[in-house]
Amino acid sequence: MAGLSAANTFQRLGVKDPLVAENKPYTGGLAATMSWKDCRMDLGPHRLHTIYPEVKELIHSLVGEDLVVCNRTSQIYMRGKWMEYPPRAGEMIACLGLVEGARIGASALCGRLKALFQKLIRGNPGTYGAYLESRFGNHLRELIFDPFALKVYREGADDLDEMVARVRLASQGIFSVLLEAITGRHKSSIKTFLYPNQGMGLISARLAERIENNGGEVLLEHEAVRIRHSGGLVRTVELRREEGDPIQIETSHLITTIPLVVLLDILEPAPPESVKTAAGNLTYADSFLVYTLVDKQPLTPNCWMYFPEENIVFSRVFELYNFCPDLVPEGMSCLCAEIPARPTDPTQFAGDDELKSRVWDGFKKSGMARDAECVDQVVIKVPRAYPIYRLGYQQELKVVLDYLSGIGNLISTGRHGLFHYNNSDHSMEMGRLAAEYAHQSPENSANWYAKREEFDKYRIVD
Repeated sequence: MAGLSAANTFQRLGVKDPLVAENKPYTGGLAATMSWKDCRMDLGPHRLHTIYPEVKELIHSLVGEDLVVCNRTSQIYMRGKWMEYPPRAGEMIACLGLVEGARIGASALCGRLKALFQKLIRGNPGTYGAYLESRFGNHLRELIFDPFALKVYREGADDLDEMVARVRLASQGIFSVLLEAITGRHKSSIKTFLYPNQGMGLISARLAERIENNGGEVLLEHEAVRIRHSGGLVRTVELRREEGDPIQIETSHLITTIPLVVLLDILEPAPPESVKTAAGNLTYADSFLVYTLVDKQPLTPNCWMYFPEENIVFSRVFELYNFCPDLVPEGMSCLCAEIPARPTDPTQFAGDDELKSRVWDGFKKSGMARDAECVDQVVIKVPRAYPIYRLGYQQELKVVLDYLSGIGNLISTGRHGLFHYNNSDHSMEMGRLAAEYAHQSPENSANWYAKREEFDKYRIVD
């Protein structure tokens, strides 16, 4: 989405013939929509709720007549019970019990007092685990957040940077959660959101069509395999597809959303080994998406469902029907279960049949599959789905971006291009800003990379 947004912005600024090269057979990256068994399936759950005026205007100009309003419904499953998410006070107590509720409250109070004392001595917590403990207490941290961190990021909470919490957790702590639960005023989540009735991929498809209608070009299944630079500027980009000769493109501006480790690998001349090593230390989690078609509509009342405990293989499930009934065949529904995995995790070596079986077992164990039959399943692997903010990642990232700052007309942006955990609207905004910056400062990328910390203010709102 960032690349298409950048091309659209260039055209608005007077550059009529931008070229967009996409190595997949579809546009949109992680915000694409696949077709299977008469289902239209996003690569993970997406929703439209943006605070950026330019992004909002662009989306409405592309798919305004195709947007539907969805009620945000979500639950979390733990200890064999379902709770609404964000939780209500009475439901939390009913699910966890009075004693457990008292332990959570006492632990949160102790954590808060400890954090205030430590802030006077050391400043900010530093780790995700310390951040969690300071706002939710050690007991709730061990109950929910530690196992969920292992499940999603494949890292312990104390091995993750506190930026994980600042980006991912909208709530300021257990007391704000309880206040929201009591008052019903949920500031850390949304109640409704917009969604394209044909899936999120409709936005990128319409945007690509607009770019081409305005004189630009969008090439699918074209992979960038070499970026040649000299004198501090990119001179040519070599594109290749499975069939046909390579294409050499001369360029005055290059905006890329390629993962940083891949980008450095295709630069010619190559960067120093220390820079490539730093990029290699920026780690990701892949995501295995298991889609299950069932003979019941809907199977659950929820858009999203969360599963922090290890006894169920997936971390999150979303149900397509509850986003828009038009996404699934009549009388059926389709659910997507997400299984994050690092390169050496056993999930990477499991066959599709094993993953399908484990997902359906999880549906039965949680009660989701009650009175329903599995019609069919399919597995899609999404490489590098989640940037993992391990301790020390900011220093590694700085090494990489400092090097890229020396190539004046190369701007790296988006989730992969800036190693930034964000939503699709954030990527669209980052693409817009990248094009505006490149247009204003065509041979000075250094200040762009200095802006990276501004993007850390982006927040993912559930």
